[in-house]
Amino acid sequence: DVFPALKKPKLSVQDRLWALPPLILLAPTVVAALHLPYKWDELMYHLPHAQQWAQTGELQVNEWLRYPWAPYNINILYAAGLIVRGDVFTHLLHSLTGWLVTLTVYRVGVLRYNRAVACIAALMWIQLTHKEYDSSLVDMGVSLFVCMAVVNYLQWLGKKEDYGWLFLSGLLLGMAIGSKYQSLGFLPLFFIHIIFS
Repeated sequence: DVFPALKKPKLSVQDRLWALPPLILLAPTVVAALHLPYKWDELMYHLPHAQQWAQTGELQVNEWLRYPWAPYNINILYAAGLIVRGDVFTHLLHSLTGWLVTLTVYRVGVLRYNRAVACIAALMWIQLTHKEYDSSLVDMGVSLFVCMAVVNYLQWLGKKEDYGWLFLSGLLLGMAIGSKYQSLGFLPLFFIHIIFS
């Protein structure tokens, strides 16, 4: 099994010290999301598309909006967020995808290596993305889909007879592509690895 069951030993003082830097760096991202939209991309097309879908109650191509034919899977989530709590809530939804990647990176690090490696990996992710938590863009959502596609693919490599993991990996990669066309760049990597594995 690629990801063996995690035993639950007591956290040592050292483990807790390793966890402090990621938690300290992650804390400001919660506050960063709590403001009105102001970034160009979210104001010019992400939230306008989501608002149109929320107002009409259906997914549609609005050619009068900027980039009407771009993939907008994440904006479906924003449309729901606009209905539930408004535009600030969409920032929290975008941040949630980044927090889930942080948790996934940490969890995989613990399962495959140890808490120190997991905390360093999570710290690196947070450092690379800490400026992305204050908007309603698509990049963090794409990162979540790609990250989970890789995790499911690795699980399939450990159990090749179970094609459900491979199917789920492909579905998640498709969600990433449906959120941003640049995600198509990951397809050749997956295909090449499947052919040679």
